[in-house]
Amino acid sequence: MIEVIKNTSSKAKIISYGKNLKADFVLLKSETQFKNKSFLNSIVVNTPFEKNLEFYLSLPGEHNALNALCVLSLLYGLDLLNSNWREAFKTFPGVKRRQEILYADKNLVIIDDFAHHPTEVKVT
Repeated sequence: MIEVIKNTSSKAKIISYGKNLKADFVLLKSETQFKNKSFLNSIVVNTPFEKNLEFYLSLPGEHNALNALCVLSLLYGLDLLNSNWREAFKTFPGVKRRQEILYADKNLVIIDDFAHHPTEVKVT
């Protein structure tokens, strides 16, 4: 699919991302740990500007790592990538009631993960 998209005659700038090794931005690793009552997702990617680039995300899981990779590729494509991007990903608080840690101790973690749109949240 990447080859098909890149071989189009469009004048648009095309930047690909994902787990496919032929993509411009490639997710190589996403490993989440739970430390100090918060998530820390260690992410390793290949990019056009650096190979085996490691950064951290405050949200767990590969799906969130891919979302972060999408944002990274967008910032790069729009020439908006600055020196603050790593800290922004590491400290991003996420969306209220999505994988929100309500309580944590050494034996128990309670997470609120209410995945409805804002109108439904307001009703509840």
